[in-house]
Amino acid sequence: MKRSQEEKNQLAQLNCSICLDFYMNPNVLHCGHSFCSSCLESITTSGLTLCPLCRSVTRSKTLLTNTSLNSVVQMYLNHKGLRCCCGNRDPQLFCTKCECLLCAVCLAEHSKMSFTKDHLVSHFDGTKDQRMCTKHEKVVERFCLECLEGVCEGCREGHEKVVER
Repeated sequence: MKRSQEEKNQLAQLNCSICLDFYMNPNVLHCGHSFCSSCLESITTSGLTLCPLCRSVTRSKTLLTNTSLNSVVQMYLNHKGLRCCCGNRDPQLFCTKCECLLCAVCLAEHSKMSFTKDHLVSHFDGTKDQRMCTKHEKVVERFCLECLEGVCEGCREGHEKVVER
């Protein structure tokens, strides 16, 4: 399903401009801009954080969690069904063989089982629709350069300019 430009713009508001992923535990700077707490940690020097967008300075000890933004992001992710295969925790990993999302606890179990221990597991970026085909529920392994969408094996036919992801 193709997203409208308006929907893409709205979703972009839920992304940290440092890591370009959905906000994870966002903190708000004094200037009003928000970033993931881990992203801010990576750019904080001597207890001071320089905003990457407007260059204003905030003392890292005075950072507050942006609870409203965090709630909106979590509601969106929960609405999209982005939960671990156990259904109890937020996913951090994706098994490409099983085509399922995994939390750290499930990964430990997944890695112990003889028939799943060798599966390729990658970091989950929070966007299931970029990894899974909404039509076939298969892993998106290719990208169509014409329609600018991910393509699974089932969608391959009809897409002429396809490259591997």
